[in-house]
Amino acid sequence: MSIIDKVSNFENGAFNKSLDAESYKQVPPFFGGEFGLLDTVNRRYPNVRNVFKKLKSLDWSEDEFRFEKCNADFKHAYRDGTKLDRDLADLMIDTLAWQWEADSVAANAPISTIALMQPCSEIWEAESEISKNEIIHANSYSEIVRLSFDNPNEVLSEILAKQEQFKRLKIVEKTLGYARHQLLLNSVGMSNLSKSELIKLVILTYFTIFCLERIQFMASFAITFTVCDLSKAYQPIGECVQKICQDELETHVEIRREILRIIRKQYPAEWMMVRSDMAAIFEEIVNSEMNWTESLFEGRDIPGLEVDQIKSWVLYNAFDVYNETGIKNPGFEFPEKNPLPSMRYWMNQGLVQTALQEGDSTQYKVGIVSRIDMGEQGKNKLDIDI
Repeated sequence: MSIIDKVSNFENGAFNKSLDAESYKQVPPFFGGEFGLLDTVNRRYPNVRNVFKKLKSLDWSEDEFRFEKCNADFKHAYRDGTKLDRDLADLMIDTLAWQWEADSVAANAPISTIALMQPCSEIWEAESEISKNEIIHANSYSEIVRLSFDNPNEVLSEILAKQEQFKRLKIVEKTLGYARHQLLLNSVGMSNLSKSELIKLVILTYFTIFCLERIQFMASFAITFTVCDLSKAYQPIGECVQKICQDELETHVEIRREILRIIRKQYPAEWMMVRSDMAAIFEEIVNSEMNWTESLFEGRDIPGLEVDQIKSWVLYNAFDVYNETGIKNPGFEFPEKNPLPSMRYWMNQGLVQTALQEGDSTQYKVGIVSRIDMGEQGKNKLDIDI
């Protein structure tokens, strides 16, 4: 039998024709069957759509930045610079290496997993836009390496050889990989998991992504921005990462926050059943950031940037995840005040970030990072009772 004959005899299509107008009003957030119409008539989750529209308005390209200027900065650091200059350059490269890998994961793993969850229109369009945006982020890091070094392939080899950065993403990659495997089996009728077990995978997928973007990305952004401040160099990299940071905190994190709230309200029983799993993932991610910070500063003395500051910054941002999701605290002490006030400069609402180096006139406004200052513990409590 030819392929076209097999296609003709195939019973299932790629479009759900069984839904009528009334059914579209009742499509659940996940596992609503094969995709039907992309529906903006019935808006069940307006907050998700509003942030999706905001993300679309922030569209930009990696081609906007003159990364070639950083080539001279790295050459100066390694050829003519002090030990501090070399240490700062090493910090920048190590951080970029992890950011490149992490955004490559963020561009590929979530969308391929979420597609198997059969999400409703509002969630699907938001996730599709995030995936497109993450590709811009990953390409930006790739372009930074390509244009900032004379030997980008050697730098790429060094990046791939760094095992510490892979360990930092271990629980994220494994959680997303396991969820995708089980959901793929379910999509072809080969899974032995119940509907309740599949919903638990949805919860853990979104929780893990939320931790990646709200905790781990924030730690790496702090290193990038502080290196730019202390070195008075690498400004195009700082400007680009500033845009990435804006995307992540203003839109990606907020979309995932809204979806977690939807899930928690829609599936309260499953949420309660995986709280211990969420706490375990949370603890491993926070501890991995602590370990990464220790390894990053090993043998390096950076005046103006201390290990304890970055660790406090990790916990400062981790509090938002803890506070939002209501998980059990594994024993962390969350700081109430921002341990890195300089981050306000990079993320404050309406602030125009100008070049630190003379002659670079690139400017753009940085939008609000609405939850950068969590303030006293107990604020921004989730108002969903279960």
